[in-house]
This record gives sequence, C-alpha cells and structure tokens, in this order.
Amino acid sequence: MFSFAKAVYFLVNHQLREKIPGVQKERVDLPCKGVNLTNTFRPKGIDISARPTVIVIHGMSPQGIEDERILRWCLSLAKQEYLVVAPEYKLLRDCGISVQTSVDIQSTFEVIGADKNLCPSGKLALMGVSFGASLSLIAACRMQSPKRFVAMCLVGGYYDLRESLHYMISNSHADPYGLTILLKNFTHLMFDDPELAKEILSISIEDLSYLRDEPLAEKEIYRLSKSDRDRLGEYLSSQSFRARWFEEIEEHLEELFSQHSLTEALEQVEFPITLIHGEDDTVIPPSQSHLMYQALERYSNRHRVLITPLISHADASVGLKNALHIQRMMLALGHFFRSADAR
Repeated sequence: MFSFAKAVYFLVNHQLREKIPGVQKERVDLPCKGVNLTNTFRPKGIDISARPTVIVIHGMSPQGIEDERILRWCLSLAKQEYLVVAPEYKLLRDCGISVQTSVDIQSTFEVIGADKNLCPSGKLALMGVSFGASLSLIAACRMQSPKRFVAMCLVGGYYDLRESLHYMISNSHADPYGLTILLKNFTHLMFDDPELAKEILSISIEDLSYLRDEPLAEKEIYRLSKSDRDRLGEYLSSQSFRARWFEEIEEHLEELFSQHSLTEALEQVEFPITLIHGEDDTVIPPSQSHLMYQALERYSNRHRVLITPLISHADASVGLKNALHIQRMMLALGHFFRSADAR
C-alpha cells in the first residue's frame, strides 16, 4: 500500500508545472568518458543514507537532461526521498546509434555506485527511456558489481533492435523524429554527400525536438544536391521507398544488431524490472516490451509490464485521461517503488 501511495504522490508531483519545493538541484562532474554533464537532485532535510540512488537515463534528444520531461521525472523522484543522478551522454544527445553508449553508461554506473556521496547506500535503481533504457539494461548486467541494482523501470525500450527498426520503417504513420534519427546514423548508405546530409538532419532533429515554429532545416536542405533532396523527400514520405532502402542496407547492420542484443543481459538480471510502454508508440512497438517481459519471465516472475494509452513513445510526461488507466499506471509505478525499497 505504501508503494501505491508513493506512485500517487509521484504522479501528482509530475503533473505540477510550478517549481517542486524541497529539492536541491546541483551540477556535478563525473570522471567518465562520453558524459557531457550530470545533474543531481537531493531531497532537503531527509536521511537518504539507506535508500537506493536512482539514476535517470535520458533518450535520444538534443535537449539531453535539460529536457523538461526528464527534469520532471528527476524532481518527482527526489520528492519520493531518493537521491537522483541524471548523467547526460554525448552519443544519446547527438542521437547516435552506437554500442559505445552502453560502455559509457556502464562507466557511469560503476563510478556512481562507488561514490559514497552519490550513492551512500551502495544500492542503485534506474528509470530509463527508449533506446537509453535498453542500453542501460545491457550496461548494468556487464558491471563488475551488477548486484548493486535493486530495481529498474524501463519506458518504451526495445527488445529486438532489428524488429524495432523494421516496425518504424514499415509504419505508414511513422514518427518523423524517429525516422530522422535513424537516417542520420546511416547517411553513408543513402546520400552522395553523407556528411552534409548528417549536418542538415541534425538541424532537423533539433527543429522537431524544440518544436520550432520556423524550422531551420527548411532552408538548409537546399544545400543538398537535387538527387539527395529527392532521396530525403522519398524517405520521409514513402513507406515503400523506406522498406526497399532498409532491405538493401540490412546486411550492413548485422554487427550493430548483435552488439545491441539483450539476450545475454536478460539471462543475468537479478532485480525486478517494471516495463511501461505507450500503446500507440510509432517508434518502438509496444510488443517489444511484451517480448522483453516474456523473456524475463523465463528466469523470474518478479517483473511487471504495462501497455498504456497515457504516454506516447518513451514519454516522460503522463497524460491523466482515464481513471482505470491511471490506476494501472500507479500499480506499475508502485511495483518499481516497492522493488527499489525492498532491500
């Protein structure tokens, strides 16, 4: 019951648009490669020495940890009397698909877990979104001391990267943000001038992330040759064009798929995982969280999955629309809080 109450309080704080009192935000330097900066959020006047430190992992966004949705998560978690640490990863902020990201995340886990100021209890919990969520699971299971983790909440993560990319490519309602990120990582497999295309796609990603009224990429795109502009236009507008292109390049991505496989990591999980996924996610299908849950259940029945219409793709903001769905969200979050506080 206590964990359910914490979930209610978390969601209430999350919906507040004014400043959440009683939390001290501070910037710290982590001696880790691949990290731009790190924010910490400490509850004021609370003894947190026995509580796990919650690490928040952002998704692919040029806003990084300053994304308002991630900030609301961090502040709301701190109000639940957790010390919260939010590192910003260069590759995730640059929207890069690379196995190096999981190496960078693992490095921060090791450093935070060993730092008595950042992790006084020696225990870790995690909330992560999208691509970062799945890579966090890989990173945690490769740690020298993976038993530091007591709980994870993964929102909108992938189980099988190949299937996830197929879904996005073949979806007639595919999210432009996800499509643009995907193409940015493989410009060398489409464009005559891949570096210029990557630069312009980066600007487009920023336009979409910051919801710019006057997108900067609309002018920049004319720096591309006509043939490259035509390819880009077809990619964004034609599902059949995307499908043909992806079929042609798929053989070049086998190593990438292998590097991002969760199979080995799931076999080593020793802590409860809460999986939450948007019902109408157009980037990573909700079936991916179901598949991950089924794989986890082969080794333990301590996990929980929730597919909900309250969020979109890995959205850190929660729309409170329907009493039944709100209750289910609270039960899922309660599972995470109960797991985090159990040891």
